[in-house]
Amino acid sequence: TELIMRFLKTGLSPLRIEEISLLEAYVLIWQIDGRDWLNEWTKHPEGLGVQFTDKDEATLKQINELRQAVVNPLLSLKETIENSTGRDCAKDLYELLVDMDVRTALKDYALFLNNSGHLPYALECERVWDILMSSLDDMANLLGDEFYSPKEFFAILNTLISSREIGSIPKGLDAVTIGSADRIRTSPPKVVFVAGANEGDFP
Repeated sequence: TELIMRFLKTGLSPLRIEEISLLEAYVLIWQIDGRDWLNEWTKHPEGLGVQFTDKDEATLKQINELRQAVVNPLLSLKETIENSTGRDCAKDLYELLVDMDVRTALKDYALFLNNSGHLPYALECERVWDILMSSLDDMANLLGDEFYSPKEFFAILNTLISSREIGSIPKGLDAVTIGSADRIRTSPPKVVFVAGANEGDFP
């Protein structure tokens, strides 16, 4: 349950914030865990000893629909990659990410960070998709046609991604420096513009 909730709160899931909150409230009230996610939930959304009303029935139905929206894609992936080659596992995970439109979600979040004044974080967020795709390509090439269990595959993938660094271009390497000729100090620049200079006349 903890891993599922962490996934939902990344902002990359198809659920809205209020839907995640509704689902999480039920999970906490009834201590949902493990295989409980695979079965229909039938208990009252408000807890023990509360009588069902039509509104409660509708809420419970919505909660189960949300549960299915979360579980079905993950369960489908698990079943697909059971006893699959490393190459196929990487391909199936890629297709899941595409179906969930994760790339668009990352772009939207990067735009939000940029508009909030967090440009370095926005740049890092933009690189996440490329790093993930590069990691999946490496997994496909590295594991090839050998067979791996889902647990083995994701353990290797986690190790690979953990070794990657997300960085941004240092400001000093992507900047324009302006100053007077007798005071400015820079490392060897590629291009220098001298304002007011004429042939034979240095300002």
